[in-house]
Amino acid sequence: MTQDNLKIADASERDLNPVRVDFGRQVYCLFGIPVDALSFQEAVAELQQAVARGDRCVWSTPNLNHLTSCLKSPEFRDILGKSQLSTVDGMPLLILSRMLGIPIPERVPGSTVFDKMMSGAAGPMKVYFFGGPEGAAARASERLPELSPSLRSAGSFSPGYGPIESMSRKDILEDINRSGADLLILALNAKRGHSWISLNSPHLNVPVIAHLGSVINFVAGTIRRSPEFLQKTGMEWLWRIWEEPYLASRYARDFIDLAKLLATKAFPLLLFGPALKLAGSSARSLDVAVTAQDGSAVIELKGSASALHLEGLRNTLDQYQEFPGELVVCLREVSYVDAALLGLLIVARGGRLEKGLPVWIRSPRRSGVRFLVHLHCADYLIGPRDN
Repeated sequence: MTQDNLKIADASERDLNPVRVDFGRQVYCLFGIPVDALSFQEAVAELQQAVARGDRCVWSTPNLNHLTSCLKSPEFRDILGKSQLSTVDGMPLLILSRMLGIPIPERVPGSTVFDKMMSGAAGPMKVYFFGGPEGAAARASERLPELSPSLRSAGSFSPGYGPIESMSRKDILEDINRSGADLLILALNAKRGHSWISLNSPHLNVPVIAHLGSVINFVAGTIRRSPEFLQKTGMEWLWRIWEEPYLASRYARDFIDLAKLLATKAFPLLLFGPALKLAGSSARSLDVAVTAQDGSAVIELKGSASALHLEGLRNTLDQYQEFPGELVVCLREVSYVDAALLGLLIVARGGRLEKGLPVWIRSPRRSGVRFLVHLHCADYLIGPRDN
């Protein structure tokens, strides 16, 4: 192998598929991570449109393990915050969403979406499989034409279990780009897979990129999918433990972390949230004003920053998403915040981080609003300066 083939794609190289942030997304903050309020069919349509447009769409499918991992790993949380689509996979996340009044209509499991794609629901696509146990990606690539009338194989690669850098060589990325894939499916593990995507997606021309974990094994036939009734009731994890016993310890740790989250954040939010909302309800709108000076743009908000009042902020963030200087969102005069406002800020922050542009968010003056931000696990959004 030549020295050139060993090189990792240089971060300074041209972005093959630049991202334009969609501030019209109905996205919410679920304990620090973004979740899109989409039905199953809406999610499939969104992916189909991304392929048709050729837009880069990093699609995340957060489950309980993603959530608990993000609470412990700021790096993983920030990577998830850059996703262009984030659909709720796990039943615990759906239950948490409904407890908090976040209008997630249903679970959108990545493996079930891919099943629908195989049946032709999203039209013809070329799929590249990356990762999984040795030989699984190649086997999935071989079997795909037998299983689907609409999906074709674009290629496959098994990178093994080395460092992310060894999986990010230029020759590997060039093979993916030459394949003409519409959908790139990874199966490493959640953190490594998303880290690989974050590092390499700017150097890929594939419209939809997703870490779907077990999908490669399902298509390859090395692991069986659970019966449909378990999928619909959200009890698929029992089947997964039967098929892959090592998962039992991971699920146990996740449920312990979930219990802590319920005790320290979810139940206090349910208890104090209504009173804090009532206290901030005197402001029935959200005023948005922008001041620009010395290479910075400050978006000042005043009033109730809830789902009903965000249209003006959405338009302003869209207008300033390519602003080259420092972008500041000032929450000082905000009287109330909810999961919709915080979800929008996650999207704005993720988009700026993706482009390498500076952004920070100024803390609210009201202690009650700061408390809400804390209970939503969104303290990390607040910038280091508060002057």
